Amino acid sequence: MFDFGMYGMIPAMYSRKAKGSTKKRKPKKENWFERLTVDQMKDLLKASRQTVSGTKAELVARLMANENTSSYGAEARAGTISRVTLEWVGHQEGKTLDDIKAECRNKGLQVSGTKYDLVLRLLQATHGVGTPKRAAVEVSSTGAPIVDASGAPVPKKRKASTKTPDMDKLSERIKKKIFQDSSKWSNQKFKDHASDVFSACANIIQKEAFDKGFVERKDLTALDICEAVFEPIVSNESRLSGQGYASCSAYMCADLVKEVIRAVGSQMSLETIAVHREWINEVRGSLSAYGVDSFELDDELNMFEAPLLEQEDEDLSEEGNPCRQLEVQ
Repeated sequence: MFDFGMYGMIPAMYSRKAKGSTKKRKPKKENWFERLTVDQMKDLLKASRQTVSGTKAELVARLMANENTSSYGAEARAGTISRVTLEWVGHQEGKTLDDIKAECRNKGLQVSGTKYDLVLRLLQATHGVGTPKRAAVEVSSTGAPIVDASGAPVPKKRKASTKTPDMDKLSERIKKKIFQDSSKWSNQKFKDHASDVFSACANIIQKEAFDKGFVERKDLTALDICEAVFEPIVSNESRLSGQGYASCSAYMCADLVKEVIRAVGSQMSLETIAVHREWINEVRGSLSAYGVDSFELDDELNMFEAPLLEQEDEDLSEEGNPCRQLEVQ
């Protein structure tokens, strides 16, 4: 019998390499075409009237060599410091997704979909291959498309939605912004966190409360929207970083809330005023941590205080009125 003792087997047990320790890194993609499947590259080659036979490497080389497709292969990258070598990696010129969408708009094409969808659409339109999806455009009384000064067709305006949003979903969108995975954030990203959250709040209030017409119609739904997007911030202040860099976006949110209150305040009952006064007071206290003056919402809170104080005075006067007391008896 072999007696290895209590610790005799431990070196052997831990001498094996950790699972996945020899896993090779994926090779770096030299251009955007390398990220596509063979079928997708063949679609782009067909759309630009090029040969589609050959290996994947040959297809990539053909797309990069052709003047009609090569401009889409270079990927725009900002300059950064390598995490491996700690050396500065310069920026790379290339077309961004916004650049490609602008090209689609100029040609009257739809701008929905992935980069591949957009590039394929552009190549099809340029070379007269297939039937690329075109955007709906404004037409004149004769049925001819209306164009702007540059000759580009004017996109058809969609009718603004007036659907009441789901308040829980609005809150959830802000929570996702607050509870992002920060394990790989740069120092600048930590500084921008609170500002990004408030910018998201402002965008939601603008789109859901103003653009849908709730503020113009003096609908109290506009106040509910403001409460829904601010509740996650008030409840999770400790999760936000970069408070000292968020004053601009925080002021933008405060101005929108003030405008909403002034628009719909006259439509509120005493019960509704009591409910909304509480969270607005909490928001005022919360905004002060991001550089917003504590008196910014004073006038709006006073709009709520006045009716409540008047009601309290009426109640007190009725309690002291002997005739009123006899009626109660």
